[in-house]
Amino acid sequence: MLPFSLETLEPRDCPAAGTALRTVGYGAGYELQINSAGRVAVLQIDPTEYSQWREGDDTIADLKGMTRRILDHLPDAFDFLFLVDNELATPNSRTDTASEVAVQSSVMGVGTKPYDRTSEFGSAGRLQGIVRLPDLHGIRVGPSLHEIAHQWAAYLPTFSQGSPDPTHWGFSGVGGQLGGWEPGTLRPLGEGLYQAMSAIPGTIPFSTFSNGGNRIPYSPLELYLMGLIGPEDVAVTFEVARDPVWIDRNKGIFSASRIDQVTIRDVIAQVGPRVPSIANSPKSFRGLVAVITPTPG
Repeated sequence: MLPFSLETLEPRDCPAAGTALRTVGYGAGYELQINSAGRVAVLQIDPTEYSQWREGDDTIADLKGMTRRILDHLPDAFDFLFLVDNELATPNSRTDTASEVAVQSSVMGVGTKPYDRTSEFGSAGRLQGIVRLPDLHGIRVGPSLHEIAHQWAAYLPTFSQGSPDPTHWGFSGVGGQLGGWEPGTLRPLGEGLYQAMSAIPGTIPFSTFSNGGNRIPYSPLELYLMGLIGPEDVAVTFEVARDPVWIDRNKGIFSASRIDQVTIRDVIAQVGPRVPSIANSPKSFRGLVAVITPTPG
């Protein structure tokens, strides 16, 4: 087992489970409550605002305001904040699904520069990222693992250059939470055509941006970028397709001008070694799940 843990307050403990709630804060148009087990926050907002929120029609300013409603009344003790809509399924009308908004990072060697926007979101300095999940199944079924990975990945130029999914692994053999085919499954078909398999065993096609929710583990490259393994443990040579175009997505067939071979040494040569390294990187994080729900009518 990897030395990694994410302590979260899970949506199974939401008020639907019959636990009592106590109010810990309120303001114009909202009320923040904690259940009797002290394991989940419930943020009740005006039904009109909730309707806009559940459709994903909010702005970054709206997200900052929502986060402040929570952190203004709780200790600054969370690395991740999960905002989970009180829905059993993602609304069909949504044009997006889940997302992660990175709030701060001091990590070097992952393809990004250090930044700190904690004060904009109401944190005194601890909050690292905010994960938006549009329904109550997002924590267990996914894409919670996918969104957590976005705090550190995928921002490596050698993978994102020319990719149709620049913040995912795209047409490459990373085969992780952020997409890519399963390493070792790429097969040349001739005349610039290739076929590859999904990271979910025995299935086609692979996805350039995801791989089936929480069913698969993080890839070695993702674990390295997250600070959970060292570069010596990333033994895979990753294939990266250049100028890729889907030919038959359902069969995992695409065209490419060439296939490059990329190793962890190539990654480090381009963006530098990860700092902090495996020896000093944090392995335990604390997350708060806040269920967003309309005020009872």
